[in-house]
Amino acid sequence: MNKPTNTNYTGIAGLLDTGATAVDKVVDEGLQHLRYASWSANQWIDGNVLPSWQAGLQLQRAFRGSVLDVVAGKRKLADLAKDTGERVRSGVRFQRLMNTLGKEAYGSARFDGEEELGRDSGFKLSYLPPKAGVTPVDVAIFHAGGVIPYGEGIFRLTNEYNLFERFRERGMPVYVMEIAGDSSTVDYAHITMDAIIRATERLSTLAFEHNKGRKMALEGYCGSGTQSLAYLAAMPEDVEKKFSVFVTFVTPVDGKKCGKLAEQVQRTPMALADAQLGTFEALGMTVPPDMQRVGLDLTLGAVMAKSSFGYFTAGWMRDDLARVKTMEDLTPQQRRDLAGAYWISADSARRFPVPVDVSRYTSKMFSDGVAPDGRMPWSFEGRPLSLGDVAAKTTIRTIGVFGAEDPVIPDRTGHVMMQIFGDRYQHVVHPGMGHISYVLTPRAWQQGARGMQPNPVDLILAAAKQEAGA
Repeated sequence: MNKPTNTNYTGIAGLLDTGATAVDKVVDEGLQHLRYASWSANQWIDGNVLPSWQAGLQLQRAFRGSVLDVVAGKRKLADLAKDTGERVRSGVRFQRLMNTLGKEAYGSARFDGEEELGRDSGFKLSYLPPKAGVTPVDVAIFHAGGVIPYGEGIFRLTNEYNLFERFRERGMPVYVMEIAGDSSTVDYAHITMDAIIRATERLSTLAFEHNKGRKMALEGYCGSGTQSLAYLAAMPEDVEKKFSVFVTFVTPVDGKKCGKLAEQVQRTPMALADAQLGTFEALGMTVPPDMQRVGLDLTLGAVMAKSSFGYFTAGWMRDDLARVKTMEDLTPQQRRDLAGAYWISADSARRFPVPVDVSRYTSKMFSDGVAPDGRMPWSFEGRPLSLGDVAAKTTIRTIGVFGAEDPVIPDRTGHVMMQIFGDRYQHVVHPGMGHISYVLTPRAWQQGARGMQPNPVDLILAAAKQEAGA
């Protein structure tokens, strides 16, 4: 009888190890799916069920208090009836007002002397001159727009509330690169990160030439700032030629430190996510807008706020909207609030979807982040990207601006820039400011003690002067 050889034992051991490894992989993926399901269920309860109960109790208590005031003789029954009727009317009408007047107001800001300098199938470039009567300065802003959920109209929210006027009123010309339209006019499915980088290169060249060859300040806000990082790393020589300063507002540089947003990405079963994105890409689709929206709402606890009951509650608390019929009936603040509500609505998400490639890049930035030496989890036209190349090959100075009350992007996500750029990076955290506060609070930009300290415009001008003297 032949005895098994060592070779036989080795082969059997190899087969057993392969089988065990396969089983381990299935078990690990199964556990990951279960953890994600558990996390999603908890987020649903925290962001929808409990807030719904809380809102219901709030309405009940408010009404009960009013009734008790009548019983106590503190107010008249007729006043209670009128007030309640106005609140119910406002609650019922809020969602419709948001989807009509809010939609019309959203992204409506236009500026005296504004002109379009260029356009392609995906992006356009506009020039906004300094505000009339203000002494012009030598530094121009180049807003590097891209593709973000719900659209970049937030930066042009209304004439009274927008990002670009804050620079114009300090004498700075603004070049605005932005998406050329919504999904009815732009093929979002075929926008890639490589295309965004090339568009930034092309349109910033137009701006540089229009600005008579003077270096500009590159500005990115939140997700558009994340996409600007890819341009910086992909084309440091181009950056050095055209820009003296790179300033980001509430941008998740090292996205893995972004708390809830990073947790959502890191908990997602990547095999499933990759398969879904591959399917969408093969079918020539964007990421389904409702999937993108619900994922964000779960993460940020905003499910209830965007439900019918949530909109009713918002309206109940805004009885000043009860009699509004036309845009002319709205105050600037009411336009801001309705436009802001529309910005994060389901209809806005469907008009401004996120391309598959941009979703992949964003997910990698949240799951892997930027390494201390500047390495990024992405490549451009097959070449790995690193912000270390920007530090080594340019003299650009960088500024990270964050709000201390930002519930989405904590300032620690910018700490990696200190390691990459050293004393060429300035890290700023403003007390009392949140994620969109830099757009929605013009008063915060006032010069002097009443405004933000330090003022972002002052920082940009000082950094440009330092780079010029370097």
